[in-house]
Amino acid sequence: MDLSGCGHRRAPDRGAAPSPWGPPSLYPPGTFAAGADPGCEAPAAEAAQAARWPRDFPAVAARTAVPVRLTFAEHEAQWRHDAEALAELTAHFTASPRVKVARQPAAGHRISLGWAAASYHRRALAFFEDCLRHPACARSRRPAPQPTRA
Repeated sequence: MDLSGCGHRRAPDRGAAPSPWGPPSLYPPGTFAAGADPGCEAPAAEAAQAARWPRDFPAVAARTAVPVRLTFAEHEAQWRHDAEALAELTAHFTASPRVKVARQPAAGHRISLGWAAASYHRRALAFFEDCLRHPACARSRRPAPQPTRA
């Protein structure tokens, strides 16, 4: 599983910074043109879920029993991704056989909309391929459930 643009602790308020997405030069022309706002208002259910995310994350992460790759853009401004926050974040994935933190250079919060999209997707697929080639990577650290007798 690859997660990008998502952490568990919000970054401090950036004040009057020009864009939460990073420098406009990281995106193709027109990405932020009128009528093409990638930050459009989220549906109510998604907004409610996002508000609960910092509280719900630890339980969700603890149940994640597949390899995890967490990608943070070089210019990520929505989520904390300092060493302390990343150590805390990765520690929650107790059932995952592998947790990797990746940095995407020359990218803003919305990696898939920017010039770095192709590179990011190749790296995410390479992680998946590594997991396929190395079966131990994909096995859960949890013991297999035992069959029950009727």
